[in-house]
Amino acid sequence: MANRDRINRLRQTIIALLAVAVIASIAWGVYIHISYGSSMPRVPEPDSGRTYALVVNHGTQVYVTHQEFLRANFAFHEVLVFALGCIFALALIKLYWNE
Repeated sequence: MANRDRINRLRQTIIALLAVAVIASIAWGVYIHISYGSSMPRVPEPDSGRTYALVVNHGTQVYVTHQEFLRANFAFHEVLVFALGCIFALALIKLYWNE
């Protein structure tokens, strides 16, 4: 019985960690969209280095620095793939580790 309780606790911990990872990944992408959409210039600013065009908030084009562009690209692509992997892992747990 104690072993079964440990397995259930492990399962619940894994599910909680994966769920937090999915929520954090999505929240980061949303934050980048809202933050960049509200604070970045709509025209290039070569003096500040904001010359990289980026589309946020369903079509708003803003200009960011190279570092900001790389951060947004990472959040929109690699982190999204990570979140999808976590969702897939949650689905596998539901399918194969359901008691």
